[in-house]
Amino acid sequence: ILAVEALFADTEIRFHFVYLDGINHELDYSVEGLPETVRVYRDDTSSSFMGKYCETHLDNIPRGETNLKFVIKNKAGEVIQEYPFILDN
Repeated sequence: ILAVEALFADTEIRFHFVYLDGINHELDYSVEGLPETVRVYRDDTSSSFMGKYCETHLDNIPRGETNLKFVIKNKAGEVIQEYPFILDN
């Protein structure tokens, strides 16, 4: 019998941008601070006057705590807001 502890984990981040003023703001986002070994797959809907659904899959995340930053950007790519967080696998 071989027992192996997983050294890496996968996670998903899902959320909505909701535009309450009825204007398509075309917001985008990124997750910064990920190790180079992490594979990122995004599955977002198109932005509309109502908002946008966003889903990001992060594969191959090392076990333990990872300090990350969730960054929201406008359509010109300028940073609007940053939210630091810790991913604990």
